[in-house]
Amino acid sequence: MLFDLRADDRGAFISFFSGAKIRAALYYSGLFWRNKAFTHLIDPPPVKEKILGAAEQSLKIIRGFAIKETTSTPQIFVAKKLEDKISKLLTEEKIGTKYSWVSINPFSRWSYKEWDMDKWRQLAFFIWQTYKMPVIITGSAAEKQRGEALIAVGLSPIYNLAGKTTLREMAALLQMSRLHIGVDSAAPHIAAAVGTPTITIYGPSDWRDWAPPGDRNQVVLPDMDCSPCHKKGCDGNGRSKCLDNLSVAKVQDAVEKMLNKVVSEKY
Repeated sequence: MLFDLRADDRGAFISFFSGAKIRAALYYSGLFWRNKAFTHLIDPPPVKEKILGAAEQSLKIIRGFAIKETTSTPQIFVAKKLEDKISKLLTEEKIGTKYSWVSINPFSRWSYKEWDMDKWRQLAFFIWQTYKMPVIITGSAAEKQRGEALIAVGLSPIYNLAGKTTLREMAALLQMSRLHIGVDSAAPHIAAAVGTPTITIYGPSDWRDWAPPGDRNQVVLPDMDCSPCHKKGCDGNGRSKCLDNLSVAKVQDAVEKMLNKVVSEKY
């Protein structure tokens, strides 16, 4: 039995050629060839019904086949050997595990979802000045050079671990973080799934569709009325004015509230 929780060509092809006798998915009007790839389809929710979060969108399909979930919050369990690998990496990078630190992922596959790099530097400086916590950059090997550029003129301790972990190891790294701050990409979801509080910056994409659930996962939104617009940048330049205009102070305020809450929970 196979459930396809996506709505694209890749999911349809993989499902069809998997050999599964039962292939279930959400029905999409106008996608006749895609619908034919499945043996069982469920009608989508009414247009007026808003499903909050990516997890709920997927669970809507599962529930439609009378399967009850044990939790609505995604969870990732990190193996001890991965934690040991990250502890060794932190020691090699002269970060160590003695002090608390904050992880960030400023990068997205799509530039129109990204916040200005200089503002990330200012945010890192604020975290260091206020909480004496260094910042660790996470990301893929393709983002390593951009991470180096981010710390090149840093006024506070920023460590670039982009490209130095596998995806599984990054989950362990995020689990050890006191707080994760990122843009609309995979990292905040991984951090939330391993139990780390998150702050995610959203612009043109709708946070109600994608934000991780729970009060330990907060979002920061632009003040412009046009957001979310679901567009891939303004004026065709790959940048979003709503994110360019998002102030450091607003993100700092969210960080301060979250870190104060996390510290109070610990003590």
